[in-house]
Amino acid sequence: MSPLKNLPLPFETRVISGIEVNSYEVRLPHLPPEADGLRMLQISDLHRGCGNSDALIERMIDVVGELAPDLIALTGDFVDEKAADIRPVVEMLSKLPECQGMVGVLGNHDHRGDPGLLEKLLEESGVCMLHNRNVKLRCGIRFCGVDDMLEGQADFVAALDGIQADEAVIFLSHNPNGVMRLPANRDILCLAGHTHGGQIVLPFPSPYFVCRFHLRTRFVHGWYEYRGNRLYVNRGIGVTGIGRHGMRYKCMPEISIFKLTA
Repeated sequence: MSPLKNLPLPFETRVISGIEVNSYEVRLPHLPPEADGLRMLQISDLHRGCGNSDALIERMIDVVGELAPDLIALTGDFVDEKAADIRPVVEMLSKLPECQGMVGVLGNHDHRGDPGLLEKLLEESGVCMLHNRNVKLRCGIRFCGVDDMLEGQADFVAALDGIQADEAVIFLSHNPNGVMRLPANRDILCLAGHTHGGQIVLPFPSPYFVCRFHLRTRFVHGWYEYRGNRLYVNRGIGVTGIGRHGMRYKCMPEISIFKLTA
């Protein structure tokens, strides 16, 4: 991994309705002219059903409306674990603003309810679900995605099938370890969630220690480089915890925005 100083820094960080919005300018090789300057927004880990999730998700929807992105990427854990939470969270997400394209993947918690129903309803609401497949949107960017690596059936070969060397590629994997399965030196932009940035940030045990030994990942939050590809790990919106309760401490919920440049 490369140190963070060698990777993009936010050109703007602000807090809106209790959510930290981090904006970055990201160079994407082979970006088509029509996609140059597009703003892609990432949302992750809503965990509907844990904590006071509905009020927070509704605030998030309002913030996204204010930001008016061109593209939206949803990187999993829409629900905490109950199938009963699927229809309510999809109904809330249906209020996201119209844009040029919405893509998404499932997370590990999504597989604890009814992942088939969740994927079906998200597709019907306008989200292109990247279940071990890839699509090229009208803007000319190739989006790839895999099922969850822990509780799903991730197939990286299928997700990357047919990708050309001269295409701009963005890869969605709920688990940040997905970047370790990408072909080397392709300068693919990988977006992930899962870690919540540690969720509760203490001097000890640090979130890096917790994520390494509890979640089995070294990628906690922010930018990383791995074998010639780039990864951004979003802290997510919601929380998880024992007994459908959870909390954050010194770790704000996050929306990330990437201005794509050629």
